Amino acid sequence: MVRSLVILLMIISIATGLVGFGIFRAQRIHGALTPTGAEQWTQSQIPYLEALRYLNSQPEVTRVLLLSKWVPGVYLHKPYIKTAGHYGNRPFPSVNSPATALTQWERWQVSHVLDVEQDNWLVPQTDPRFELVHQSTQA
Repeated sequence: MVRSLVILLMIISIATGLVGFGIFRAQRIHGALTPTGAEQWTQSQIPYLEALRYLNSQPEVTRVLLLSKWVPGVYLHKPYIKTAGHYGNRPFPSVNSPATALTQWERWQVSHVLDVEQDNWLVPQTDPRFELVHQSTQA
């Protein structure tokens, strides 16, 4: 009798854990099993996805300057230069601001600049060197 009770409690405990895990990971599980789920997960987890997809789809994009440390360059399938890393690392010690990076864009042979600071643009809108080619309200 005690042995049956222990087995029943173990089954209930394991089932509770599996249900909790399933609920917590439902979106990931759905993303792994279906194409629509994968797309939903991608859209919810990758910041600036629309801008990255736009840049990836344009053949004239040869090298991109990423001005924000929050843009995940790993999803950009073009060569890119990132002036500040996620954890404060700086690959170019002399470049300590986006304004400084913008002075180097020709030397670095950058074809496009990704500026995601919509409320406070890092690229001056009046700068004749740059042209806005894509704008989105989606982060």
